[in-house]
Amino acid sequence: MGSKQNPPDSKTRAATTFSPGTEDGTTITGTSRGLDNREGKTETPAEEIDGLLFDCERLSIYHAIRRNFLDKCHRISLFLVVLSGTTAFSFVMGRWEMDWLTMFPALFGLANLVFDFAGQSRIHESVYRRICALSGDILADPDAEKNIGRWQKEIHGIYAEDPAIYRALEAWAYNLACNGRGKTEHHFIIPQWHFYLKNIWPFLSHDYASKEA
Repeated sequence: MGSKQNPPDSKTRAATTFSPGTEDGTTITGTSRGLDNREGKTETPAEEIDGLLFDCERLSIYHAIRRNFLDKCHRISLFLVVLSGTTAFSFVMGRWEMDWLTMFPALFGLANLVFDFAGQSRIHESVYRRICALSGDILADPDAEKNIGRWQKEIHGIYAEDPAIYRALEAWAYNLACNGRGKTEHHFIIPQWHFYLKNIWPFLSHDYASKEA
């Protein structure tokens, strides 16, 4: 993977996906599980905690978007399946000779069964709640900097249970987290069609550049 300049205030640990960066703008490279693979100089405890909090912010955004998308797919599929069984739907098909419409409820119902939209949504909801709880625990801990090992263990446990990653969505979640910190200059550049398909296609082989590159 390529490297790019890190956003200020924190940077990636070994298992994190993105990197908010070092204060001096050091470019660092290495290996990790996400879009921006890097390792670098030793962080201070305060920088480490700030980085963990940033990871919690972007991960909570990512899983909230995935949860909402999958829940919407589940509801739409149920609506179409129920609608296809109504008298009104049968009347419209007979009146306008649109029998081909019956394939759409069947396809959505099959997709809901095979891809388990509701079950996947619950997984993302569970991960979202764990991340929010972790962020709250870190913020509430007066000795957070002394307990870095504990917080790293917690977030690594969450990574271990993460569902498959959608990289365009992950880049978008990173951008939104940067927005929350007023760091829009550190956005990843997401092609328009990647953005539209961010919840559909994982784009696993794509390496997103940043505005700083």
